[in-house]
Amino acid sequence: MIKQSVARRLPVYMQAADGTPVTGLAFGDVVVKYVKEGGNSLVTKTIIADPVEWFEIGQGVYEILFTTDELNTIEFFIYVVTGTGALQYPGLVQISVNLIDDIAGAGFDSGTDTLELIRDAITAFSSTTHSASAGNITVGSQIAGTYAKTAIEDEDYWQVQCEVGDNELGLDIDLTFSIGEGRAPVDVIIRGNINSANNKDCDVYAWNYDTGAWEKLTSSSTQMRHSVNDKSYLYILNFNHHKHDVVDHGEIKIRFVGQGTGFTTSHDLYLDQVIIGSVVEGTIQPDVIAHAVWGHDIGLIHPAGTDDAGGKVNDVKEKTDGLPVDPASEANVDENETKIDIAITDIAAVDGKVDIAIVGIGDTLTLVGTVDGKLDGAITDIAAVDVKTTNLPADPASETNVDVNETKIDTAITNIASVDAKAVLIQAETDKIQTVDDNVDIIKARKDHNVVGD
Repeated sequence: MIKQSVARRLPVYMQAADGTPVTGLAFGDVVVKYVKEGGNSLVTKTIIADPVEWFEIGQGVYEILFTTDELNTIEFFIYVVTGTGALQYPGLVQISVNLIDDIAGAGFDSGTDTLELIRDAITAFSSTTHSASAGNITVGSQIAGTYAKTAIEDEDYWQVQCEVGDNELGLDIDLTFSIGEGRAPVDVIIRGNINSANNKDCDVYAWNYDTGAWEKLTSSSTQMRHSVNDKSYLYILNFNHHKHDVVDHGEIKIRFVGQGTGFTTSHDLYLDQVIIGSVVEGTIQPDVIAHAVWGHDIGLIHPAGTDDAGGKVNDVKEKTDGLPVDPASEANVDENETKIDIAITDIAAVDGKVDIAIVGIGDTLTLVGTVDGKLDGAITDIAAVDVKTTNLPADPASETNVDVNETKIDTAITNIASVDAKAVLIQAETDKIQTVDDNVDIIKARKDHNVVGD
């Protein structure tokens, strides 16, 4: 929701058909159309120049500036952006005359209604911006303007030329701000560019008054990138980034340092605007918001162990402990994208193995058919064997049957031996009888001879 008749930059995300962000689009590469509440057709917006009304933030994110006249009608405002090589982006915002009244709803009474707490909290939390009160150049040379040029965004720059030679930094400047007592820093917003022919970037630091050292706000993916066009950068500040003692309470220092070596005098830093956002210290307490929203459970927003917390915050914390510090950071997205690519490769490999397995299953089914035919033949043979073995004892090879048969065999052998011995005796008697018989024949012959001789 935005306020009526106040010029605003509205966000645009340009992506290709495959989902990748489209970068580098200038105002001449896009067409912007919009329609106000009650309108029946889209109106083409005239973009004068880049970056006056069309700003590139980075990674496919842009901003387009709509004027007070374009945003002068309450309720819904629709805008559509088309760009070269990008899908159409539709945007929708609601325009209000009085944001507080719209949030509180009908019947809101600032004097008696407890929803006034919401109004007071929002008012206290509303960010106030602060421009630099001093500037210092440690490495580099001022070419145009002064630090005072960074107060407003008007393309009138504080231009600092980088140094050459053995200095590894090439550039080192800082700005001092004062947000006053009773306020805490929220962020630093920077508009500008570092114009370098050999791809040199710039890191941004904030002085940490607790550790007494410069603390880098940028990473390799969030540095001020080399460019000939202005870009907008936002870095988050914390409580220790401002001085909170008696002397110089509210002081903040922001530093710009050239990243790497190889800077030359053809490299310049252009700062159009550098501002600090701050809020009142100690505002937006959970019990204030809970009391202002009727019927809501204070335990949903209070830390465990205070009032009626019920441990709900700890329950949520347990479920998020396994998440990375910044789940949506570019590093995590890249890491997950790599894992997805690997998974896709693995799926493709599995898919190939499934195809091979399907062929193998077909071969197996053929073998199963062959085996099935052989089983039918085996069943027939088994039936024939069954007929032949029907009259066999339950266990022909059991040890009991073997022992019985072995005993019978031993008895038979003994009997055979006895018969054999008797046969020998009979043969001996037979021989004797034959001898007697032979002697009888001799005697008889002699007798017969004697008779004849007489």
